[in-house]
Amino acid sequence: MVDHRRDSAVQYVDALAVFRDSCEHPLSRLLCPGFRHVLVALLDDRDASYWIEYDWGTGSPSVRTMCAGEYDLIGFYEDRGDVVVEVTRALEPLRGPLMLNNCVAHAKLLLGYRCAALTPYQLYKYLVREKERKRAWTTSPT
Repeated sequence: MVDHRRDSAVQYVDALAVFRDSCEHPLSRLLCPGFRHVLVALLDDRDASYWIEYDWGTGSPSVRTMCAGEYDLIGFYEDRGDVVVEVTRALEPLRGPLMLNNCVAHAKLLLGYRCAALTPYQLYKYLVREKERKRAWTTSPT
């Protein structure tokens, strides 16, 4: 399989960060409305034939195959009222001795991003800034 992520001219999206309002955590009322939980949908690494959802919302991981790779998964989540950010995963996995055991830390680990975000809204702001920074970098005149 050709890894399109190495070609800077191709914007290869292989993950979705899905932010939602619903969360069963007792402290969720303190979090930003609409951004109380984050889950991740990953495109299969081998042949991009299906999406896999990883959700840490209940305190233990829930992993399930969602749909075919061609399906409009973004539309599915947005129809449910979720906020979706398209992400290109980092090529190198993160390694580190410590991480919080919450949905944000699990999302950052799966996406390969190292940032100071502790809440879903902080992660959302970081991912949007990174996406804009990468867009500016690839479209800037040389």
